[in-house]
Amino acid sequence: MRSYEARYYDGRSTAATPVVVELRPGEDGRVLLHVDGLDVPRAFAMSALRPHTRVGSSSRMVELPGAAWLEFGGGSPFDDVPEPTLTGGAGHLLAKLERRWSVAVAALAISVLAVWVTLASGVPALATRAAAIIPAAVDAQIGAGGLTLLDQRVFAASELPAARQGELRRAFDEMARDLAVQGPLRLEFRHGGEAGANAFALPAGIVVVTDELVQLAQHDDELRAVFAHEIGHVVNRHSMRMLLQNSTSALLMLVLVGDLNVAGSLVASIPTVLVHAAHSRDFEREADRYAREWMRSADIPIARLGDLLARLDAQEPRSGWSYLSTHPRTEERAQ
Repeated sequence: MRSYEARYYDGRSTAATPVVVELRPGEDGRVLLHVDGLDVPRAFAMSALRPHTRVGSSSRMVELPGAAWLEFGGGSPFDDVPEPTLTGGAGHLLAKLERRWSVAVAALAISVLAVWVTLASGVPALATRAAAIIPAAVDAQIGAGGLTLLDQRVFAASELPAARQGELRRAFDEMARDLAVQGPLRLEFRHGGEAGANAFALPAGIVVVTDELVQLAQHDDELRAVFAHEIGHVVNRHSMRMLLQNSTSALLMLVLVGDLNVAGSLVASIPTVLVHAAHSRDFEREADRYAREWMRSADIPIARLGDLLARLDAQEPRSGWSYLSTHPRTEERAQ
């Protein structure tokens, strides 16, 4: 009778023993599986064995009584046994599907689609939920910490005259009263440096506007339009949602276990997120809509924001921090 090489596992350790397996007739006429190469040769009735269906070119695994296993790297006594009789119809179906490249391609496509749906819809939905459960104190810690980090790495002290800063802050505070914004809201001026002409909304209602953007504006209504747009980001908590979407570990800790000790990781990610993760199209639409509604109520020409965007677009890009990279400009926005 034909013999087969295999490895024997006793079920108590990971050590493998090389053995030789043969099928031999027993005294009662039944076929027995003999295992030679062990300290004590063993024989098993075929009915006591549980062969597992092979997947592709993987090894054949056979479960023996007493938690022991045989692993056949090449041929085995079970290769001619119909697959459904080994581990049942499910195992047979899996093996059959695995051998079809068209099924494998379809499975890959479905996996890619599932990942895309999760990133496009699942993660933003989780971020929205997580942002809603962050207390104001944590929000304030993240916003203040983020501004401190940006001051250390990017910004310098504003060079705008104090009178000019005061004038724009009064306009900003007046807007906040008109909009009846709930929660804190404050305007900060910084020399942009590599950030250039720019404006950002940070958590805790902090709106940062650079000297360069103020100098580029030809009318205060253009700056008020920018203020309204950034306030729209604050009201809709876009900055916090964007931070959470780009910090998956913090997002999961908040949503799954309610762990609020994530402020540090979110603060550290603020510069990177502002440079490399521009607001989504939906966020921009919300903020633009918010600004547009306020401008109409204040009798400010809607074109003011578009005029400033066009001027920014005409500038030579200074770095990855350009306003148009952190606030994507589209024809739809300009219209």
